[in-house]
Amino acid sequence: MSIAIREEDQFGYAVDIGLTYTEVGSNVPVGQRWNLFLSLTNILTTTIRVRAYIVDSDWASGEPSSGDRVHMIAYDREILPGKTWQSSGYIVTAGQTVVARCDTATGLDALLCGQRLTVT
Repeated sequence: MSIAIREEDQFGYAVDIGLTYTEVGSNVPVGQRWNLFLSLTNILTTTIRVRAYIVDSDWASGEPSSGDRVHMIAYDREILPGKTWQSSGYIVTAGQTVVARCDTATGLDALLCGQRLTVT
């Protein structure tokens, strides 16, 4: 008989994200699934465009491609100055993580949280 344990948690964050893709959280550990809530905040006084993806463990850097991209969460999504954009409901499995970038240097803060599901 297996038992599922559900816990709410913060899985990672990144501040001052700019032109380089940055991991927002760590890879999901083996034996877990995460139901994600992603919060992206424009910390500038000008509008920014952001990109965010779920990627697998093959991703190393740069724009995710068909070989390492699991799902596109946002592509050139505009966020007004001082505003936050949020998205949720993504199930991320072992070895996967979230990466994000902004079209302006140090323009984005990101928070990744949600529910961890562990089956024992």
